[in-house]
Amino acid sequence: MSETDAPLTVVTWTHPVGRPTARRLASLVGEPHPELVEQTTVGRFFRAALLSRPGQTPEDDVVVRRYTALVRFLKDRVGDVRVFRFGRTTIRSYVVGAAPNGDWIGLATTQTET
Repeated sequence: MSETDAPLTVVTWTHPVGRPTARRLASLVGEPHPELVEQTTVGRFFRAALLSRPGQTPEDDVVVRRYTALVRFLKDRVGDVRVFRFGRTTIRSYVVGAAPNGDWIGLATTQTET
């Protein structure tokens, strides 16, 4: 969970050659320290957003369903999808995988963790 509510932004890279790796992604986004990356799974990254809690409002239920559908889409339709997190306090996170045509597609957001 982040301490801020930054939006998820759709990202694409046309014909980046090969599968997504921390070093390749860092080069594309200008990240100076790819060796400090943390990698995780899509399920783990969205874990908190997928949980239903007692006393949730109907609006909260809709949000959980939307995130569940997003994670299902990423796992089913985006090949080799993984999450790369660059930084320590301000973290630039990328959920990236390969589209059927070889392009990389995914989501980017900024998280704050103190």
